[in-house]
Amino acid sequence: MVKRTVLAAAGLAIVAFSSTAGAADLSPRMYAKAPVLVDPGINWTGFYVGLNGGYSWGKGDATFLPGTAFASPVKQDVNGGLGGGQIGYNWQLDRTWVVGLEADIQGTGERGSANSPVSSLRTTLPGGDFNLLALTSANSSWSFPWFATFRGRVGLLATPDLLLYGTGGLVVGEVKYST
Repeated sequence: MVKRTVLAAAGLAIVAFSSTAGAADLSPRMYAKAPVLVDPGINWTGFYVGLNGGYSWGKGDATFLPGTAFASPVKQDVNGGLGGGQIGYNWQLDRTWVVGLEADIQGTGERGSANSPVSSLRTTLPGGDFNLLALTSANSSWSFPWFATFRGRVGLLATPDLLLYGTGGLVVGEVKYST
């Protein structure tokens, strides 16, 4: 029992006279609260691609043999489906303004054709008893196989997720007409 008492007293003396080790030049760190994360909202800056499709209703107007006595207007509907894709990039300048560039190409099935009377020619033959009547007609067709646009955009953010914009640029395409 004496042995246990001596060991217990020695253990208490070691604990009482000991201290924790620490570096002399480091102070304890203060607790710092993490910063509040703010939702940045919607940002319109970035690259985008897309596909589109639809249907178009149009009119084709031409004049057969313009500048002659046989001139006749030819009017027809030019309707058909269309589809294509676009590619672009937007830059959001601040909380209000967005600018961008966009290009697209469309293939169309817009077609139309018409068979129109062009003119009539009435002539009195010598002798005056007989009139010659000649009627002619024109078969015409229109098609609009493709078009593409290249344009810039300037937009106003009415709300963070509603962009009101104006756009303008260049349009190129192919129109085929035959008579």
